[in-house]
Amino acid sequence: MCPTERNHQPSSAGPAPDRSVQPTVVRYVACYALYLLILAACYLDFVLWNNAVQLAAVAIVGRQMSLEAAYALTMLLVIGALFFTAITAEHSLRTSVPRGELRSTFSRIAVRLLGAALVAVVIATAVDRLVLR
Repeated sequence: MCPTERNHQPSSAGPAPDRSVQPTVVRYVACYALYLLILAACYLDFVLWNNAVQLAAVAIVGRQMSLEAAYALTMLLVIGALFFTAITAEHSLRTSVPRGELRSTFSRIAVRLLGAALVAVVIATAVDRLVLR
């Protein structure tokens, strides 16, 4: 067996390639700049979901707010989900820096937040056009 064959291992049997990169100040600044974008997206989601829930409440009960508890509970769930997203996003972004996965981690979180915003816009638009008019 020649020396190159001894050191060669099939890709399925070998360990995963090391994708780690050296964390630098610039990478962490980028990490927290992206985190600020995540926080801004969370705020946007909150505003859109607040509007969607208000429109749905008006459509269900009319102009009176007899379902204030249901509105408050729904908003509590939305706020809790966005708070959880913001807290876990910071940890995910920070730990992705040494692994060299900052871009993909940010993309995964941002796509989910934009998807939630799109759902809120669709709900608000549907309630406004179909129920309130």
